[in-house]
Amino acid sequence: MTKVAIEIEKSTLKSLQGVARPLVDTYDTVIARLLGHYQQQNTANNTLDEAPSANNFEKPLQYASDDPPNLTHTRLIRAYIDGKAVPRAKWNSVLHVLYEMAAHENDDENYLCSLSTACVISGIKTDNGYKPVAGGVISLQGVSAKNAWPNIADIACKLGKSVSVEFEWRNKKAAAHPGKSGILSWPDTRQNSYLQSIAASLNEWKDDDDARAFDNL
Repeated sequence: MTKVAIEIEKSTLKSLQGVARPLVDTYDTVIARLLGHYQQQNTANNTLDEAPSANNFEKPLQYASDDPPNLTHTRLIRAYIDGKAVPRAKWNSVLHVLYEMAAHENDDENYLCSLSTACVISGIKTDNGYKPVAGGVISLQGVSAKNAWPNIADIACKLGKSVSVEFEWRNKKAAAHPGKSGILSWPDTRQNSYLQSIAASLNEWKDDDDARAFDNL
């Protein structure tokens, strides 16, 4: 990807920092999201079952890993495992990546089937929502958005992996918080003083050095 240097006023920099999402955003992703919201506002077609739009520029809420909100009608915005982005992240794709990682370390079928409460069977199965994982050693049945996070956190804990997902509720009346976004992480930053200190420092950018440090995360 080609990168270019741009000059912006300090007041604009402060505005960007104000809507940035700790541990997730870079300047590029902040600007891209703002442009995306602008384009969406100009092209969106409202449907009858959609609730009024929420403030898209609110910072996402941080939820406790062991007490997630109702995730029905949510979609992932982005996800990271051990600091690496999951391409085209979806709830089930994050779970699949974790199982692939597990199989790389230990491809014993019984072990893989015991990692979470998701429906896992030995061998290849492609119907009833199943998809092969780890070269067909097992097949994993897709889970709903509501049930995805407990399984993701469970397997991440057992594998010793860190996982962070940012999600948003769709603009539907049936959604718990239409249009709003949230973050779930394992290990839970709420229970980890070191991670809390990092999150706090990112929320308090004071100068250009802090901003550059954020870009390097």
